[in-house]
Amino acid sequence: MSVFLEPKETEINTDTFLSASHLTKHYFNNSRSTEVLKDICLNLKKGEILSIVGFSGCGKSTLLRLLAGLIPPSQGKIWIEGKTPVAYRKAGKIGFVFQKPVLFDWRTVQENMLLPAEISHFSKNLAQQRALDLLSMVGLEEVEKSYPSQLSGGMRQRVAFARSLMIQPKLLLLDEPFSALDEIIRENLWVDFHQIWQQQELTVVLVTHSIREAVFFADRVLVMSPRPGQIQGEIEISLPSLRNQSVTVHPKFIELCEQVRSKLSP
Repeated sequence: MSVFLEPKETEINTDTFLSASHLTKHYFNNSRSTEVLKDICLNLKKGEILSIVGFSGCGKSTLLRLLAGLIPPSQGKIWIEGKTPVAYRKAGKIGFVFQKPVLFDWRTVQENMLLPAEISHFSKNLAQQRALDLLSMVGLEEVEKSYPSQLSGGMRQRVAFARSLMIQPKLLLLDEPFSALDEIIRENLWVDFHQIWQQQELTVVLVTHSIREAVFFADRVLVMSPRPGQIQGEIEISLPSLRNQSVTVHPKFIELCEQVRSKLSP
């Protein structure tokens, strides 16, 4: 049955979870300055999924690194629940998933899962149980003793997702995490991750090249201009909160994809 026949009702939290105002970022190479981002302003509600799309080189990944506190803005401010991104990350409240899983080949799946807990000095026993619980949640409870080289690409990315939740983050930043996977595996993971988002009550920012992916996940989609990246469009995604693959063939989904595409001008 199509999820459009029975949309799930959810309570919307209107409190601002993340606020970024007038962000600008320059990179300097010798005496030359390159403006990558210009006057970016955005707000994010608690529990919201925000997708960001744009052409290669428009600064999407740079914006994500700013939100994570990995690099400082040249101008502008970011606040996450009243804290700077650096303070929020150091408190263990930000999870990050990259395009590639970044698993250590010499560590088993369980040992890779435990790495964030080791860095954060979690109780070993509690961390081991949480690792097992998260692997079970993503359907990988039987591969804990396997090595990354023994897993498929989709399985490795599931491990990366599970590992990003080890320290119970409130904000999850996703930098094109599905782009290296084939279409069937990718779209299956869309559904799986959307279920994880609902279970874990996460706030999510997703950067992607895929319009369909952006629309499938998001409550809102921001469209960025070519460099220097600016927000040149915002589309509210009026789809049910419970989503599966049947969503992608519905006329409303196709219409929303076309709305996003129309705002992507080179």
